[in-house]
Amino acid sequence: MIENNQTKKYNILEDKNLTKYSSFYINIKVEKTQMLFYGVSEDGNKTLIKKYRVSTAKKNTEYPRGEGLAYKIELDPWWYPTPMTRESFKARGIELPLKVQPGNPNNFMGEFKIYLTHNLAPFGEVYRIHGTLSSKTIGSRETGGCVRMNNKEGKDLATKLKDELNSGKKIVVNFE
Repeated sequence: MIENNQTKKYNILEDKNLTKYSSFYINIKVEKTQMLFYGVSEDGNKTLIKKYRVSTAKKNTEYPRGEGLAYKIELDPWWYPTPMTRESFKARGIELPLKVQPGNPNNFMGEFKIYLTHNLAPFGEVYRIHGTLSSKTIGSRETGGCVRMNNKEGKDLATKLKDELNSGKKIVVNFE
C-alpha cells in the first residue's frame, strides 16, 4: 500500500501459501507503473495475489512486450552492466567495473534479481525485475527497460518465487 509520495508504506506478500498454485503470472503495466502478481490454479484460473507499484521504462524507451518467463532468481546479486550502460554512466562521470558486487553503492540491482527470457534486439536477454538503490524512484517511468521494485517487497516476492521456481513451477511474465 502506498500512502502518498512523501511517506510510503510497503507490505510484504500477504498470501504466504504459494504452494497451492500450479504456476504464476506477472503482468507488468508499463504506462501505469504497476505490476500484478497472480497465482494460477491447475484449471488455469488466475487469482490476484498482490499489486505492486514499480518503476518501468522511460517514455520513448524500447522495452519488452508480450509474454516470456522468469527463469532464474538471485538474492543479493552481482550486477554485470552492459557496455551501453557502462558508457551511459561514464558520460555522467561514473566509471563502472565489468561486475559490481552485492552491497556496492553502485549495484543497481538492489537486493534481488529476477531474470527474464524477454529478448529485444540489439540488447538481448538483459531485462530483469530487480531492486533499487532509491525507493524514491518507485512509481516512475525512468528505467532503461527493466522493472524496479522496492527492495523489501521485491526481496520478499523473489524469496518466495525462488522456492516455487526451484520446485519446477512456471512463472510467466507479461509486459503491456
